[in-house]
Amino acid sequence: MDSIGSRIKNLRKEYKLTQQELGDIVGLHGTNIGRIENGSVLPDAGVIFKISTHFNVSCDFLISGKEELSIPINNIEEYPDGTCATDDDTDETEKLASPNNILNATNKKEELLIQAYRILSEHDKNELYNFLLRKVTDIVAKSY
Repeated sequence: MDSIGSRIKNLRKEYKLTQQELGDIVGLHGTNIGRIENGSVLPDAGVIFKISTHFNVSCDFLISGKEELSIPINNIEEYPDGTCATDDDTDETEKLASPNNILNATNKKEELLIQAYRILSEHDKNELYNFLLRKVTDIVAKSY
């Protein structure tokens, strides 16, 4: 069965890392990497995010095995105005950078936040949403 642990193990071996080396990268002991790989424990969101960033894969890939769900972080080209395009949509660069499509354009930090958001629990997503709503409301109130 293809699991998050087996995907992590395959990536670790592909990059010729020991469990301890990967553990050092993500802040865990090597035995905990072994437990994740054999399915004894599931990694938390922070570990998934660190592993996906190190191996240049999406969090979606680690969790589900489906690569097409997210844009890999290192495949993003950022422009001076903060908008970006990927290698897959370079002919769309002009459209992405235009002010009319600012809501569709994202920068690297936003892509990282989106990937991190996708692996949160529904409860954590709701807490984050409420925090952002309060923050934006405060900013708008201060501007008047």
